[in-house]
Amino acid sequence: PTAVSPQGAIGLMQLQGLTARGLAMDLGLEWTGDDLLFDPGVNVLLGCAYLRRLMDRFGDQDAALAAYSSGPTFVEARRDANGRIPLAYSDRVWDVRTALQGKVAA
Repeated sequence: PTAVSPQGAIGLMQLQGLTARGLAMDLGLEWTGDDLLFDPGVNVLLGCAYLRRLMDRFGDQDAALAAYSSGPTFVEARRDANGRIPLAYSDRVWDVRTALQGKVAA
């Protein structure tokens, strides 16, 4: 919950403050500053809302995950330029999901 990336993304869901503030306003949550992102409940709520928004925008799980990691503008530009989006992050997410499912099944 206290993680901060080199790019300034904060907390469990690694959200940028500007993105999180906009989401909080849209959801009617009081925004008291970026430190709010260290609260796991707030961070996960906003992170899930952001991922849902990206899913609605892109209509595809891989594209939404790529946009979550690299930013929606970057993903749209790549998609528009050559029809391909970077899948390294989404591939890692699916690999972790598969590994966790295996542990739960065991």
